[in-house]
Amino acid sequence: MRKKSKKTKEKLRIGTGTGADYKPWIQVGEFGSRGTAGRVVDWKTGRSVHLMSQAEIYFWYILRWNDEILDIREQFPLELKTTEQLANEFGIRHPSKNGEHVVMTTDLLVTTAKGYLAFSIKGTQALSERTIEKLYLEKQYWERKHVYWKLVTPTDFNITLARNIRDVTAFYNVDYFQDTISFLKFLIARKYIQIDMSVELDWRKLCVEYKNEIEKFKNLKSSDVIETKFYS
Repeated sequence: MRKKSKKTKEKLRIGTGTGADYKPWIQVGEFGSRGTAGRVVDWKTGRSVHLMSQAEIYFWYILRWNDEILDIREQFPLELKTTEQLANEFGIRHPSKNGEHVVMTTDLLVTTAKGYLAFSIKGTQALSERTIEKLYLEKQYWERKHVYWKLVTPTDFNITLARNIRDVTAFYNVDYFQDTISFLKFLIARKYIQIDMSVELDWRKLCVEYKNEIEKFKNLKSSDVIETKFYS
């Protein structure tokens, strides 16, 4: 993917919108290979979500699983004029390329019924002095807007939980189930059945444990709770 200029992005309204209509300021492939960067599909909106690291991917899954979270906008652009003012105020060199200031972004901007939360996600390795400076600007930006901001690393969340959420939500919109395990994952993804997702799961054992519930849902008619999602 060819990198778009700031002017082009603004013209295309990239970095705007909400829900299924949101367009992230930075997209996977824009800067060539980014290692563990990748796209995931938001099972609630169908939108392709652009995440720049494995840690971002895992944390996004955990946030999206929370029904109190209404929306998540990744690679959210910060107002350039404001970050320039903050950089000048604190004597920090503003991020730039080819001598021109670039738009800073926040990894994840979360919307809840009570307001917004902003998260920057980093790996477990030590942060460079330059990275710390840029994070400080980002923190100050959100504090000036009275938005809670937090730096998150993999030590702050349960990776097993994230992997389990990823596993079950892959079946959220599935119409046909080849086996009982895939149907159980669908039921858990839709939260018809609730289990402890924070531990390693033995799917065959769970199928036995929830046999009665599985049979009950398999026998429902299409007009009932499950929207035409049936075991064949």
